[in-house]
Amino acid sequence: MRGNMPLPAVQRLLGHATPHLTAAHVSFSEEELHQMTTLFIERESSRKTSARNAFFGKIVEIERGDIQARITMVNLGGHRVASIITNESLDRLGLRPGRLIIAEVKAPWIMLQRGQSLAGCSADNRMQGEIVRINRGTVSSEYVVRIDDGTELCALTSTSNGEALALKTGEKVGVMFNGFAVILHADD
Repeated sequence: MRGNMPLPAVQRLLGHATPHLTAAHVSFSEEELHQMTTLFIERESSRKTSARNAFFGKIVEIERGDIQARITMVNLGGHRVASIITNESLDRLGLRPGRLIIAEVKAPWIMLQRGQSLAGCSADNRMQGEIVRINRGTVSSEYVVRIDDGTELCALTSTSNGEALALKTGEKVGVMFNGFAVILHADD
């Protein structure tokens, strides 16, 4: 995988039933960790975007389709984030396995589900976390959820929907978003 052999090929070669087992063999070198940390700090200090949620990591798989491609990256905390982009964007950005990348998701595109079960959901990206802060407004409310690696994600929902779910600080929730909602940024 370090030589950019596609994840499905490595999975088949090793006889693994799932790509998750194969991806567990992906590791970050000290140089990559340093490069990612530097990139994160530089990006955060100069970021000019309205997206509240960002993941920094390395591309581990690219599945190219007829029109669009599914890009899967893994962040330092081991969370996989999938994005679906056009093949034209894939080529223009020069994306390849092993490349460091930033994935952003706007807060309104993140959905929350009460409880820890993520079964029965068609979202490409599913994580679990705990609500650490709620900012209730008249029309919309902001929910900040901390996932297990310490990353805080912000979700916006209508206040009436949030009240109907009776979400509270300290409650465990599922965090979900579709691959079409993930915007990728690649440095040249």
